[in-house]
Amino acid sequence: MRSAGVGCHDPSKIVTVRNTTPLIEVLQALVRENISSVPVVDAGGRVVDVYSRQDAMYLTRIKKLSTAHLKATVEEVLHAQCLMLDREG
Repeated sequence: MRSAGVGCHDPSKIVTVRNTTPLIEVLQALVRENISSVPVVDAGGRVVDVYSRQDAMYLTRIKKLSTAHLKATVEEVLHAQCLMLDREG
């Protein structure tokens, strides 16, 4: 697995976003870094969630991706998605 580069990441190169980061910036980071997900950290640097391309796909699938979502923080968007999933569930 090491030869495939799995689990061999330099911690200083791991891309993270703050929970206060606007969603548009999170999406830009996913595309720019060509990654499938990004850890969401709080002010203390602790991982509080993960935002993935699948999360973005969910918003587009249910036709809920709007300008308001793009301006909202990633924390707000993830919370809203949880509420939507609870209602579907």
